[in-house]
Amino acid sequence: MPIYSVPLSDELILKKVFNSKKILIIGCGACANISCNIHNNKNEPAFKFFMKPISIHKEISRLSLLLSNKNYEVDYLTLMGLCTDSNSKQKKILTKVKNADTIIVMSCTAGKNTILSTIKNKHVIHGMKVKGFISIRLKRTGINTYVKLLNDNVTKQI
Repeated sequence: MPIYSVPLSDELILKKVFNSKKILIIGCGACANISCNIHNNKNEPAFKFFMKPISIHKEISRLSLLLSNKNYEVDYLTLMGLCTDSNSKQKKILTKVKNADTIIVMSCTAGKNTILSTIKNKHVIHGMKVKGFISIRLKRTGINTYVKLLNDNVTKQI
């Protein structure tokens, strides 16, 4: 079951990166991508051809622009399923992280923990807050998406 997370506010992100110069944003193309799609109330697909995660790319682009306008150097990386660790993911992460002093992780807590176990001696910020769980039901008439928020006994259809 995918985790539903929402991006932290711009103000909170800016407070957390205050002493940084070079920032790397690492985004998850799975749960975080679907979460951004739901959070932004987009009536568009979350993925395009070959599972390209659109919604997390838009959120990372928006955040990159915000940070660039505040004179931070920004780079980014998106990987499918940050919650699962692999040698190829570790290599991609370690290659990108060399020049950054701060990493913003746009994922669920498990994705952040993957980054923390891969990266040492860097300031890591969790850029999203877990809010609940996502369930998707396929029907003949289409797809219904539901979000179950933590501390809430109600499942809401979106």
